[in-house]
Amino acid sequence: MASSTPVFADLIPKDVGVINELKRIATEKGYNLLKLINETGGWNGNDYEGLQIATSESLTSGLIIATLADIPWGGFMKYGGFAVYDTDAKRVFNSVSVDDVYTHDCAKEMAIGVLKNSNATLAISVTGNAMPLNEHVDMLGEVFIGIAGYNADNQIIYITRAVNMCNERTLSNPTLEDQFKEHCNQWYKKIADEGKFNPRDETARISQEIRYYTASVAYDLCMEFITNTHPQAPDFVIARKKQNAQHDETKAKVHTTIPANRFENGGPGICRNDILSTECVYKGYREEDGSNTSVFRPASGGNKKQLRKSSKRKNKKSARKTKGKGRK
Repeated sequence: MASSTPVFADLIPKDVGVINELKRIATEKGYNLLKLINETGGWNGNDYEGLQIATSESLTSGLIIATLADIPWGGFMKYGGFAVYDTDAKRVFNSVSVDDVYTHDCAKEMAIGVLKNSNATLAISVTGNAMPLNEHVDMLGEVFIGIAGYNADNQIIYITRAVNMCNERTLSNPTLEDQFKEHCNQWYKKIADEGKFNPRDETARISQEIRYYTASVAYDLCMEFITNTHPQAPDFVIARKKQNAQHDETKAKVHTTIPANRFENGGPGICRNDILSTECVYKGYREEDGSNTSVFRPASGGNKKQLRKSSKRKNKKSARKTKGKGRK
């Protein structure tokens, strides 16, 4: 049966004050996590060989790693993530085998699956309910979190935690906590007591609040994991990354030692940039001679040569001070 499409305006939360403050708190906790990782070291000359974070995210669907990416520092500690909103995505990307995806076992398999399907060395996983169906309203705010890494013997170690964000009080802002809890109560009562659906804008509000609260709790748990277990970056992971960085001597510099695709159906791909032509034309591609580019050019000002000279001086100073601790 086809689903009707709602009006876009109905999907936007009208009151975003709590969302914005929870986002700010999550960002600060994400910064504290990066700061802790940075303090563990991991530099080998100018090469960073320390902990790198990757996530497997169901209800947050990328928000945890995206919040870290919004912090304009520490790119060398950020590996990537799997947005596994759909159950099949958990199975394909993270090799999750358990049937019930709202369990400790699922969070464990997601976190371990991150490490076994990437070269990340520190994994965060979250699975739970930010906006459950009416028949599962009691699961509102329930989240299972997994953290995984490698110990000094190159064995994967992990912890899991079950948390209901609507019951938690881990923030240092009682007023904010009360406002968030009241939103949880209002959303729950509309279904449980009145037997009605919540307006979509209120569902959007509570789900975004729960997601940012989840990010905060996940960062805290990850810091606890690092402090208590002292995870390492194994030599075999470092070796795999170096192998992936190798390329041939052609102009394209093709990397031929990367892992194979999980599925090979569908052929190599058919280019349809120009719907009227079978020839593949790349538009905005930066050629070596500087032609056919889409680089930013300000309307006025901006001395590119001077910028390059200034950057070179800054990079030399930065390399001496930080041993290559770049950012992106």
